[in-house]
Amino acid sequence: MKCSINFKLMSLVILAVSLISVSIVAISSYSALENMKFASRQSNEEIAQLLTKQFAGNIYFKRTDRMVKSFEEFAEDSNFHFAYGAAVRLDGTTIAENSLFDNLPELASKLGQKAITSGEQYLTLQVGSIDLVAVPAVFGKDQRIVGALVMGWDQTTNTEVAIDSAIETAMFTMGIALVSLLVLSVLLKIIVSNPISRLTSSVGDVAKHAIAGDLSKRVPEDFSDAGLMQVATSVNQLVETVDMGIKQTGDVLSAMAEADLTRRVEGDFQGAFARLKDDTNSVADHFSDIIGRLRHTSTLLRSASGGIRSSSEDLSSRTEMQAASVEETASAIEEITSTVKTSALNAEEAGRVVEKTISSAEHSGKVVGDAVEAMSLIEKSSTEIEKIIGVIDEISFQTNLLALNAGVEAARAGDAGRGFAVVAQEVRELAQRSTNAAKEIKGLIMTSGEQVKEGVRLVNETGRALETIGSDIQLVSEHVNSIVNASREQASGLQEINVAINEIDERTQKNVSMVENTNSASVILSQEVSNINNMLNVFEVTGSAKIENHQEDELVEETVLTAEVYVAPPQRVQKITPNVQSKRNPSPVHELTQKVAHAFDGNAAVNEDAWEQF
Repeated sequence: MKCSINFKLMSLVILAVSLISVSIVAISSYSALENMKFASRQSNEEIAQLLTKQFAGNIYFKRTDRMVKSFEEFAEDSNFHFAYGAAVRLDGTTIAENSLFDNLPELASKLGQKAITSGEQYLTLQVGSIDLVAVPAVFGKDQRIVGALVMGWDQTTNTEVAIDSAIETAMFTMGIALVSLLVLSVLLKIIVSNPISRLTSSVGDVAKHAIAGDLSKRVPEDFSDAGLMQVATSVNQLVETVDMGIKQTGDVLSAMAEADLTRRVEGDFQGAFARLKDDTNSVADHFSDIIGRLRHTSTLLRSASGGIRSSSEDLSSRTEMQAASVEETASAIEEITSTVKTSALNAEEAGRVVEKTISSAEHSGKVVGDAVEAMSLIEKSSTEIEKIIGVIDEISFQTNLLALNAGVEAARAGDAGRGFAVVAQEVRELAQRSTNAAKEIKGLIMTSGEQVKEGVRLVNETGRALETIGSDIQLVSEHVNSIVNASREQASGLQEINVAINEIDERTQKNVSMVENTNSASVILSQEVSNINNMLNVFEVTGSAKIENHQEDELVEETVLTAEVYVAPPQRVQKITPNVQSKRNPSPVHELTQKVAHAFDGNAAVNEDAWEQF
């Protein structure tokens, strides 16, 4: 529960007065008690000294009964507050004693002996509420110590009396304090509480209206107290400063809300309000600068998005063309692959035909060998026939000679030998015809021999030609096998190239799709940047944050030109030329083309730069 300042002030006053009263009562009571104790102790010491002077002779002469009687009288006297009495000699023996408490004799004996030996005028000891006083007893002309008298007084009654007196004093003091509190409360209410209550009520009303957003209320400045007047003036100055700061800050924020970034907070402020002014103006300046930069950036983005859009459209067109080229290339390579496969099959068939030809040539060689051998035999037979014909020619010659001799002998015989002469003439004609026939046969055989020799020569040449043909056919077979292997490698390489081209085609199609998406995104980006630029143009800024229309057009033109610089022109695949090497690492397509080139024995080397451009 919250208390009013009047209640708190009165509580503080009551507490202060109560503390002061209690302190006064406590101090006075303690002082009175201490004074009473001191006076009582001093009185007891004086009484003890007087009694010692009286009892010195009794102690010296050991008049115990007198001292005991005196102690009893002291004990019977209630005003004397007697508690203990004893006479101690020099040897420490107690010759007379009277004690109302059991714990005092031993302590009193030690105190008496100490008083005798210490040489002090007296010694005191506080035992609870009992004050013990030991005084050395002197006797004689030389005033020598003969013993000591120990007396004890009970201070309980004196303490009670002092406490009662303190209570009475406290009650009187509290009464006076209560009256003083009542008077002081009335005076405080009139002099302090009412003005403070009016001030707090006014300040609360001003604060209430300030919380509600009304800063037009002020605290009345008609207080008689200078402090309250200063508080009222300070509150009014605070409200006025807050009102001015909030009003100007609100004006700036309202202008910013209406896209006017030229308004600033004016006026002379201090402390937190100066920081509020600086922060508000700084926010306006930064926001104006940000808007200006956003305008500049949006202009660049708009121009860049236009360049991106143009480049995307160009890239889309060139990508579509490239995709069509790749597709045509894939189809052409597929046809080449089919052709190479057919060539490989034809080469294999040619290889088989060459093998059959080699087999036929080998068989023909054998036949020619047999023919050469047969011709050799014919030549040998012709030689034998020629010898036989020679023999026949000699026989005909001998027969002719014999027929001639027979004719001579027949002529000698005359008519008797005429018949024998006719026979001899016939035999001679037969021999002549045989000789002629033998000569003709010999001529024919010689001609036949020459022809046989020529046939042998031709057959030998035919055999050598067949051998040459066989070796050439063997070489042709090797080349055909090489062609078959090369065709197979070509078919394999072209198949791999076909797969690679298909992958390139697929990726190119994906690139086409991505380029179309990029083109769509660039169109959307250009539209959104235009929207942002239109929204930013709503703001009115000052200073360097402004960008004029002609500057914006120049930025757009410059950015478009910059974008056009980076638009690469469409390139075509260059013609593949042999024996061109690349300094870069070979690509997979390049490796496949090298395989094909190797399959064609180096006649199909590929320009790697052309492949990269492809």
